Amino acid sequence: MSGQIPVVSDIRFHPINPSEKGLIGFVSLLYAGLWLKDIAVYTLRHPTDKRQFRLVYPRNKATNRNTYHPINEDTSKMIEQEVNSYLAVQLQKGEGLCES
Repeated sequence: MSGQIPVVSDIRFHPINPSEKGLIGFVSLLYAGLWLKDIAVYTLRHPTDKRQFRLVYPRNKATNRNTYHPINEDTSKMIEQEVNSYLAVQLQKGEGLCES
C-alpha cells in the first residue's frame, strides 16, 4: 500500500429489529485491504445533516477489549462519514435501511 491513502469501500448493511438503545443493525466494509465486520450501527438521539448514526466496534466478551478499532480520530471519522453517507443514500433512494 505504498503511498496510497486507504479508502472505505464495499459497505454492506445488515439490519435488525431496532432496539430501545438505538441499535439498528451492523455494517461490514472493506478498508485498506481488510474486511471489517460486525460494526454496530446506532441512531443518534440528536442527528445532524451529516451525522445520523454512530459506530461501535466489536469487543471480545472474555477480555472486554475491542477486537479491532481505528487507531486515530481521523480514521474513525472517515469511516463513520462513509457509513453515514452510505446509509443516507439508502434512505433517499427509498430503500430504507436494507442490505445492499
